Formats: sequence, structure tokens, C-alpha cells
Amino acid sequence: MAVVKRCSWVGQDELLVDYHDHQWGHAPVTDVDWFEMLVLETFQAGLSWRTVLHKRAEMRVALAGFDWRVLADWGPGQLTELLRNPGLIRNRRKLESVFFNARRAKDLSVQYGSLNAYFMYVLPGSSDPLQQLQDDFAQVGRTTAESFMFATGLMAPVHDPECFLSGFSVLH
Repeated sequence: MAVVKRCSWVGQDELLVDYHDHQWGHAPVTDVDWFEMLVLETFQAGLSWRTVLHKRAEMRVALAGFDWRVLADWGPGQLTELLRNPGLIRNRRKLESVFFNARRAKDLSVQYGSLNAYFMYVLPGSSDPLQQLQDDFAQVGRTTAESFMFATGLMAPVHDPECFLSGFSVLH
């Protein structure tokens, strides 16, 4: 049986393999999926993607399924509860950014009709999409913005030359 070669960052971790093969570089489908990727990318800053993926299921439960419409109304009481949850990445600033970014997502979805419309059409049409992401959302620096753009297929992700997905693009 032939061994499938992947990007070196994937290793043997099943969650990373699945993410690399089926999600990385693909545009999210729903507004909630877009918001989930934004949250995950902001939490990844300073950590490994492996750490984030292994916390993803617990984050999904604790953060209302990443539903920004629910999270937009959360505040200090929920923050205190989240900071006690050992299944989460318990970084106060990152958790506070979830609430701020949920309120921004709410505003952007009203302004553009949906988050999907913002991410698929408005953001790529910006003169500087990376700067636009940094301006529109909290805890998004240049590296996080780039990582988000690669992860969601807004910029073609760069695969290792020996990766079976090298040269493959799912971009619209």
C-alpha cells in the first residue's frame, strides 16, 4: 500500500490529518463555520494548531457551537465560567475577543446580509484584505489574518512540494 505524503506539519495526528485533507484551504459553508474558523485562528496565536484542534470539540460545546448570534450577548458572567473550564484555552484576552468578534460578526452580517457575503465577497475585494481583517476583528494580527486566509481558502494554502495536495486549489 502506497504511503500518502502530506505537509510536514501534519505528522501522524488523526485530527491534523483530517483537517489538512478535508478542511484546510476550503471555504467554510455557513456563517457559523466562518466564525468558528475566526475563533480558532485567534486562539492559535502563540500555540500549535494541534493544541487548538484538540480543544475544538470542547470549545464548540462551551462556546454555544460558535454561534456568534448567541455569543454576541455574552459578557462577564460567561467569561468567568469559561476561565474555569479546563477543557478550554483559558486566555482571558482571547476569550474576551470571542464576545467582541461575535458583536462585530452581528454588525457585519446586518451590513452585508451574511458573514458568508462579508468573507467571500467584501473581504477579498478590499485593497488589503489582511489589514481589513485586523481592523474588523479583535486579536487578529497580520500572522493570524494570513493564517485565517489560508485556512479558509481566501488565499491558496501552500503545501509542501511532496504533499499529495501540492498544486491543488479549491479556491473560487
